[in-house]
Amino acid sequence: MVLVGGVGESLKELSACIDHLLRTTDSVCRFDEHLFSVLLPGCNEERALEVCERIRQEVAQVAVAVAGSGEMTLTASVGLTTWFPKQYPAVNMEQLSRQLINSATAALDKARARGGDAVDLARLTTLLL
Repeated sequence: MVLVGGVGESLKELSACIDHLLRTTDSVCRFDEHLFSVLLPGCNEERALEVCERIRQEVAQVAVAVAGSGEMTLTASVGLTTWFPKQYPAVNMEQLSRQLINSATAALDKARARGGDAVDLARLTTLLL
């Protein structure tokens, strides 16, 4: 797939590329300038890792047309965090969301530190109150 157009249009196309790999109960959204967040509710860890790996592979097939420079291929570093509410019930949803973001960011940092184009996992097993 080749993405053509402005950054905003290319991000929309990339989001759609990721979205087609997901179940109807999952969602993808732009989280930050160059970050997407994918929510996989009710998904076990093994399946989540498979989804993340498919996303990484799919993004590697994407090329972006760059004016005057031809095409640029993309890579994806993926930070996955898991949380199992039956084992670790949340008391404070705001705190839970911060911890999930921090955990996913730590996993993303580890994937990038390994050279990028990788998937890394962090498990959220302790909820701070």
